[in-house]
Amino acid sequence: GKQDGGALGKSDSGHDGTAHMLIEEANSLKIEEVDTAVIDRVFSSSAKLSDEAIVDFVTHLCAISREEIQANPSNPRVFSMQKVVEITYFNMSRIRIVWSRIWSILGEHFQSVALVSNIELSMYAIDSMRQLALKFLEKDELTSFHFQRDFLKPFDFAMGNSKSADIRELVIRCLTQVVLSTARNIKSGWKVAFQVLNTAGRDTAETIVTLAFDLVRKVVYESFEQLIEDPAHGSAAYVDCINCLTTFASNDKFTAISVEAVDLINTCTRITIKGLARHAAEEAVADLNGAAEARLQSGGGQYQFTESEPHVRLWFPVLTGLNRISVDPRLDIRSRALDSLFEVLQTYGEMFSPGLWDLVFHGVLFPLFDDIRHVDEEQGETEWIRTSCGPAMHKLSELFARFFASLSGLLPEMFRLLGQCIAHQNEAVAHIGVGSIKALLAEKAAVLTDAMWDSLCEVVSSVFEQASPLSDSALSEEMAHVGMDDRLRVVGTRHRVRMLLLKLVQDLCTDHSKSLGQGQMTKLLNLLGKAHNNALGCSLERSTGRGLEGLGQVGAGQYLQWIYAESAEASRSELTFMLHVFHREQEALLKG
Repeated sequence: GKQDGGALGKSDSGHDGTAHMLIEEANSLKIEEVDTAVIDRVFSSSAKLSDEAIVDFVTHLCAISREEIQANPSNPRVFSMQKVVEITYFNMSRIRIVWSRIWSILGEHFQSVALVSNIELSMYAIDSMRQLALKFLEKDELTSFHFQRDFLKPFDFAMGNSKSADIRELVIRCLTQVVLSTARNIKSGWKVAFQVLNTAGRDTAETIVTLAFDLVRKVVYESFEQLIEDPAHGSAAYVDCINCLTTFASNDKFTAISVEAVDLINTCTRITIKGLARHAAEEAVADLNGAAEARLQSGGGQYQFTESEPHVRLWFPVLTGLNRISVDPRLDIRSRALDSLFEVLQTYGEMFSPGLWDLVFHGVLFPLFDDIRHVDEEQGETEWIRTSCGPAMHKLSELFARFFASLSGLLPEMFRLLGQCIAHQNEAVAHIGVGSIKALLAEKAAVLTDAMWDSLCEVVSSVFEQASPLSDSALSEEMAHVGMDDRLRVVGTRHRVRMLLLKLVQDLCTDHSKSLGQGQMTKLLNLLGKAHNNALGCSLERSTGRGLEGLGQVGAGQYLQWIYAESAEASRSELTFMLHVFHREQEALLKG
């Protein structure tokens, strides 16, 4: 019975299959009888459908298109997909509210088709998007609307999600044609365009990165001024463009592009300031010779950038972008970014208010030196210290000296940063700190207030405490985990830092005694006396070898030589200081 049932079942199945085939053949014959022009009119007349009807029509057409594609993914029918493209074209002129409802359905369908496994169909969808975008962007976008952004989203979706380099390349090629052909009308669409380019900037395929950067370059030179002047979308587009260039600069696969990306960030800054200068010149009707524009471009005009949100949004994308690039592992890119960062600040810093400078130092410049805390003393004079930390600190000191009137309130923090450098157990960093303090004082010692000198003396005093000779417990316990050579190296580094400090205090006392108050001079003199007493005490205590067991016989002898040298230097500095003060007072008495 079961066998009969199974046979019957097979017989019924075969019968049903035959019947289905006959029905399909009959349907195909009927379809051939239908005039294709009539079918085309169904779709071309979709523009006459009511608002609700067109939404239903689009919904069901997309559903049929999905079924066609899913039925045979390797060789799908594309009839319905072609019709999707056609009705998109026919219904673009609908009012934007209705169009937005239609596109929410169509755009999602284009996104899904752009990622199908069949490359030809995916390319067809993307190329169709290109053609539709060219048509759609012919019209101006009303202020406060973002239909362009919504329309271009499938490009961004395909770029960010496609695993095929060919598809991603096609997206860039299509976007390039769309942007270059319709840039004059793009408003909210810039948002998506830069998102696509930002994604491309992180790609590893040379063709994709090169094509995308070519487009960014053209936008900067041909459309950037128009882009940033859009009152509704210009501010956001400006930020997106700078962030996009930062991404290209950070792609470590293509150094030539990275270098040019850094330069383009500066170009964007110049174009932006030039535009502000032009507007300022237009407003200054009496200035017929354009002198205001020239002054503004050179940083010498009356225009001032403050800590207001619009001004922060103008400067921080550029400055923080260059800050991020300045930690790039490639030396040439890192150096280029640092040079560009300080060039921008030197050029336009005169127009910065003290409040804006405060934000720039805390948000951009001081963070440049966060890595100082993470430099391992065992690394020695690392490349970062030599090629980045040193030059950056030198440029920061120059910047501080040039704009001292606006930056004087930040001087205590600047001194503390330099004190951290000096107290660092890496000798090269300590040299950078001492050198920067001397450079600042060489320029601005004459205008420092008593409070500023007090701040410097506090920092120097704090560093002296941190760099004092290692105690017995530190030598015998805290350094028990390191070898004898490493112990001696650490002790030697601390000795050389203390010698640097002694020389710094001596220079302060001799070169700037006329600027120092009585209290400050007494504090520095006490530091020298304390340093002398500490060194003398160590030399007496350890002359018997007590506490030096961990350094070995040779190391212990070397350590004692260092301590004697410190004691002698501190004593010499103390005497030099007192003689200098004595001669100064004698001169004052004679003049009196």
